[in-house]
Amino acid sequence: MTSSLEARILPPVLATPLHVGAPNMGPWHEFSELAQEIFRRRWLTNRGPLVIELEQKLQTYLEVEHVVLCANGTIALELAAQAAGLSGEVIVPSFTFIASAHALQWQGLKPVFCDINPHTYNLDPEAIEALITPATRAILGVHLQG
Repeated sequence: MTSSLEARILPPVLATPLHVGAPNMGPWHEFSELAQEIFRRRWLTNRGPLVIELEQKLQTYLEVEHVVLCANGTIALELAAQAAGLSGEVIVPSFTFIASAHALQWQGLKPVFCDINPHTYNLDPEAIEALITPATRAILGVHLQG
């Protein structure tokens, strides 16, 4: 006899579980060739040839005038806040990586946490409306799982 809990558990969709944070890895030989090139040049970061090449390819692909690569999302959010000249409050999801709020706070902005929709895990539009005040300068839409 099955319990009521067992009756509510759905069978797995995938044959093998997937780890949410598992990286998408390309072929080893391609990575190895690029890594060897980096070591030969002795230029790891800060506008190196591969960084410039990727920025240019992204500009073309995205059809934009400027692309700036960042080491991580936190720095990217800080740069975006600076570039936008933000001050005051920014509405952020309550269900997000802590760096979403830290990046704002480190730029002198006040993160205002907003509830999410329990079905989509994204910001709840009705909850956003209730939080907008004269001090609100932006809404940062972040999906925790990318």
